[in-house]
Amino acid sequence: MANAIYVDEQLLHEAEQILETIGLDASVVTKMALKRVVRDGSISFLVADVPKIEVQTPVEPVVPVPVGVENGRITKSAAVNLFRRDGIYTNNNVTFASKNKAGNYYWANPLFDALKQDWYLILNDWMKKEIHLFKIPAQAIKASALVSRSDNEEKIDLQIAYNDATYTDGRSKVSFAPYHIKSISY
Repeated sequence: MANAIYVDEQLLHEAEQILETIGLDASVVTKMALKRVVRDGSISFLVADVPKIEVQTPVEPVVPVPVGVENGRITKSAAVNLFRRDGIYTNNNVTFASKNKAGNYYWANPLFDALKQDWYLILNDWMKKEIHLFKIPAQAIKASALVSRSDNEEKIDLQIAYNDATYTDGRSKVSFAPYHIKSISY
């Protein structure tokens, strides 16, 4: 079992911003660096005298489009990374739902098991280019309070109204507003 490595949060945040622009994350870079240490048998590649290339800053700063955001669309992974960039970390129990094209709601079908541990819900408003993060603590919502899909009773039939400040599920009438953590534009 590997020992945990603790990293300065500010340093990690700054590095992740740079790495995100090239499509990498800190865990991938860490693995690459460790493989290089093993291959070379040293860390000389980290401390060697390398000439520094001067880069001129453009007159107008270019804001990089986060990896996973294309043509106004965002992926679940990119949404999680945008919240991470703001210092909000999720577990692997994340449901991602975009505004439905044909209706005014966000639709998702997570397993009822999601309620047994801290559950993160991300609603993607692709029209306004905003994502909304909710953290529902374990057991905060009872399974009996939500409605299951008619064809699969292991899954929740979640239909949260679009443009509703209470983020209410139209099927169960459960409001997710108390669990709202943050909204971010992309």
